[in-house]
Amino acid sequence: MAQSINKHDQQLQLIKQQYNSQAVISDAEAKLAESGINAAQNVYQSAILDWVDDVTMGMDTEEQEEGGGNGSGNSGHAELAPEAVTSSGDNNGRVVTKRDIIRGEIVELWLAYANLNRRANLFKSATEVYEQATNCAVAGPVGKIWMEYARFLEERGRPRTAQ
Repeated sequence: MAQSINKHDQQLQLIKQQYNSQAVISDAEAKLAESGINAAQNVYQSAILDWVDDVTMGMDTEEQEEGGGNGSGNSGHAELAPEAVTSSGDNNGRVVTKRDIIRGEIVELWLAYANLNRRANLFKSATEVYEQATNCAVAGPVGKIWMEYARFLEERGRPRTAQ
C-alpha cells in the first residue's frame, strides 16, 4: 500500500511539473518585457492549445489503448490515463484525477491570459479570451472562469451581459 501511495505521489509530482501554469505565466511575462504583448499572447495560446489537446486527445487515446484500441499516445507529456491519483496531505486526502490537476492549471492559464489583455487595456481581446475560456471543453465548466468573466463585465459596466 505504501508503495502504491508513493507511486501516486510521484505521478502527481510529475503532472504538476509538466503542467505548471506558473512557469508559463513567468515565460509570458518575460516575453512581454522583451518582445511585447503579441509574444506574450502567443506563449499563452500555445500552452493552452497544447494542454487542452493533451487532456482531450491524450486521455481519449489512452482510454482506447487500455480497451484495446490503437492510439498513438499524447504529445510527450505525462501519461494521462484516467485513473485517480491521491495526494498525501495537500488535498485533505481527496482523490484527484490527473485530468482534474491539469484542468486547474489550464484554468489558471486562461485567467492569466485574460488578465494580460486587461492590464494592456485590450478589453476586446480580454473579452474574446474569456469567451474562449468559457467555451473550452476542459476549462469551460469551471465556475472560477465564469466568476472572473462576470466580474470583468461588471467592471466594464456591462452587468446585463454578466448575468
